[in-house]
Amino acid sequence: MDREQQNKTLKAHGYRWEKITQDWLDDNDDFETRPGWHLYAPNNRGEVSVEQALAEIERGVDVVAQEIHKRDNDQFILESVDAELANLRRQQADYIQKHGDRPNEQPVGETVLDTQNIYGGGDWFVIGTDCIWYVQNNGMDGDNWSHNNVRTGGAGAIGWKISRMADDDIVEVLRGLANGTIRHKMLKENSIEA
Repeated sequence: MDREQQNKTLKAHGYRWEKITQDWLDDNDDFETRPGWHLYAPNNRGEVSVEQALAEIERGVDVVAQEIHKRDNDQFILESVDAELANLRRQQADYIQKHGDRPNEQPVGETVLDTQNIYGGGDWFVIGTDCIWYVQNNGMDGDNWSHNNVRTGGAGAIGWKISRMADDDIVEVLRGLANGTIRHKMLKENSIEA
């Protein structure tokens, strides 16, 4: 359907276009709306996109409203789950920092949850056979490199090490975060497909 046909269809179903000028926005102290043409739904339901309007015409206003509500709710849940996962990751790092030692040795093992970058930032975990490391890159300009106890390809990093024997459940959490099983489980509990 070309633009002219779209506009005829929209008009026939009560949708209307309004041109909003910068002068109108200034006069009404509206700092969020952009000047230009805006499409409004019938019955004072407010502004809608062309896609939403055409979907409402095709499938019904209530059906589209339910779809939008579900999409928005799913997005909220995804963001909440990701925030929980970031917090869980942070808890593991905090625990290792609080209870670990900072030996002058290189971590050996499986590296997981690696966020290090070329600017000397980021962090990662290393799961060894008898220990777990949390390593925080400390190579950015302005970082105090004298604190570094782990060699990297740059200025170095600060690493904390704890015994795996006493804290083996951390390994399960770190691997679950790394391979996505914890995220998948949390999304499934909220009836969302990953």
